[in-house]
Amino acid sequence: MAFAQATTARAAAKPATSVSLTLPANVDTLRVTGYDANGNVLLPQQDYAATTLLIIKFVPIKVTRITIAYLRNQSVQLHTSSFPVYLEDGEHREDSPQIVSAPDTTTWTLTRNASGYFTMKQSINSAPGTAFRIKGVCYSPTRVPYQVSELPFLGDYFFDTTVPIDPNGTVQDSFFAIWGSGALSGTPYNARNDILTIKAMGCNAIRVYAMMSRWPICDYDNDPNNPHCNWIYQPTINQGNNYTQYQGVSHIQFLDWCYKNGIYVLVDIPMPDFLFQLGQPEASTGQGAFWEYVLNETTSASTVGQGLGIGDHPAVIGFNIMNEQDAQPWTTGGTCTNYASTYCTDYFWGQAKKYAATIKANAPGKLVGWAAHDSPPIPYFAANYMPLDANFPMDPNDANDPNAYYCSTGANTPPVVTPAQLDPNLPYGAQVPFDYWGVNTYQDYYLTPVLGNQPNSAGANQYAYGQLQDPNDPNSPLWKPVIFTEFGWPATTNDPNGAIVYTEPNDPNSFDPNTYDPNSPSNTTGANAAHTLACMMQAAYSNLYSHFFLGAFYFEFSDEWYKNGQPNAWNGGPPDSGRPNCYDDEEGFGIYSLSPADPNGNPFSSYYAPEPNDPNLSQQHIGPALPNDTLVTRTVLWNAIYNAFTSFSLTPPTPDPNGVPETCATPPCQ
Repeated sequence: MAFAQATTARAAAKPATSVSLTLPANVDTLRVTGYDANGNVLLPQQDYAATTLLIIKFVPIKVTRITIAYLRNQSVQLHTSSFPVYLEDGEHREDSPQIVSAPDTTTWTLTRNASGYFTMKQSINSAPGTAFRIKGVCYSPTRVPYQVSELPFLGDYFFDTTVPIDPNGTVQDSFFAIWGSGALSGTPYNARNDILTIKAMGCNAIRVYAMMSRWPICDYDNDPNNPHCNWIYQPTINQGNNYTQYQGVSHIQFLDWCYKNGIYVLVDIPMPDFLFQLGQPEASTGQGAFWEYVLNETTSASTVGQGLGIGDHPAVIGFNIMNEQDAQPWTTGGTCTNYASTYCTDYFWGQAKKYAATIKANAPGKLVGWAAHDSPPIPYFAANYMPLDANFPMDPNDANDPNAYYCSTGANTPPVVTPAQLDPNLPYGAQVPFDYWGVNTYQDYYLTPVLGNQPNSAGANQYAYGQLQDPNDPNSPLWKPVIFTEFGWPATTNDPNGAIVYTEPNDPNSFDPNTYDPNSPSNTTGANAAHTLACMMQAAYSNLYSHFFLGAFYFEFSDEWYKNGQPNAWNGGPPDSGRPNCYDDEEGFGIYSLSPADPNGNPFSSYYAPEPNDPNLSQQHIGPALPNDTLVTRTVLWNAIYNAFTSFSLTPPTPDPNGVPETCATPPCQ
């Protein structure tokens, strides 16, 4: 597309340039910059609402070239144009420039030097890569009350607005009210501002637990009044390979908002357990193939198919293929240190290889890994055991095969889908094309059991991830960097009656974690957790692990009330002497606690609004109930994570892998 011929009329006091434009699709903002003959910026960036007649104000006389960036959602560049400005017959005139497709891109790479030391680099729009370390937070903004069986599907709070979810035309409004900023049209409320709040904490990244290009259809036949999808109770998926009949879901608005505000996103594709655990039956027939379709479509480029892929979005760092679907015996063929190569492990590692390879092919500029438990048997098994059968899948219940290992379910269910082929002459872990090992770790005193490099860092017949480095082979495919996909501690305890409790220091802004005394009777739960946070973060980002530690996602942004008991109540957890406050309170990990707007109410509201194409017709909407739950800052924790993240540079310190590990103070219940 080309610009029409444009004429410039400049007054001496307030020169301006008017340009007639043809606008590409999805453009809402025009970003204008002016340069002199030497390429110096004379007209700094100005943003204008997209229009076919653009009037550029205050153009300096010496500007000889103007560029226009065409933006989506005021943030992501889709196209550019550039044209000269020159004098002719006493007037300024422009050529008719062509619009060039030039979408914003980010490429994430891992460089490895001769010693096997890794550096993570980010390249924006093909510029030279610069060092990057993740300083992130896990973001799952569940409302009170919330149950996983309800919309948004599996906690996917990040879809675009007006998504039709049933044949009657009901639409699901986005959760901009939680993650966005500004006034909410038609209401007296403002959005909660979560992403900018995360940015203010010193973070540069978030991890989300679900983004899916499609949701299964709601079972309206059995429950026509239920607006909430529940895939567990879905009828048989019987539409063959035509999965485009299932509800397509875009995530552009959320990702554009993150990119605009300098927050990058590690995305989980929440693949279910039966796709890793041989013998586990599907939730319903056809679910396995549906999930594989979703993984492939979600991680594809936005130019593929119906445009629901996010594999080329500039806000995306990469993808996790699952979260904690690493139960025994599927992962290591046995328990703790009783390992065996079995059909179960062939299936598990073959599936991991297949899904990682799919994402690498779809999104070559992004990273791929998983989020596994902090389980030392996993890296040990990955490094020391090889596949059982090069011709898998075979019948895992073939009693004539002396090597057959029956999975713990004892089920006779054949493989749901076919895994990738594995080489029986290579260790399992060397065959999965991960860029990183993702670990959900909750170590309380020191990091040697998860990152150490000594023979007994994690105990006999177990490995810390630092032990995967082979000094004789710095390019070993087993040796990969580590991301802490979860890293956190509950800030709460239980009172004598079993109620969950959080307490702040009298002056949380004056708390100094460096002078903390774990045995002081005046300690508060916030002080105990803040000290552990500060000390363990300092240890993780130190030069002891900087040669392969890429960063952490603190768990978590805000409390989630559905994890222990009734979702409308704030529930404590069991005693745990390793926690800073002696209890493992799954509902007390947040940097922010929640003040529920209505703990017994419906987390969704229903209303009617005019249809976009016919204002005389009303259309039912389902959206997040307002007002939002209020975020309550745990000030001492907020300060601790802010001070930690703002003190860590994007360039890792010079490694010293043989230094002395830091040990943090033990909690008072030890």
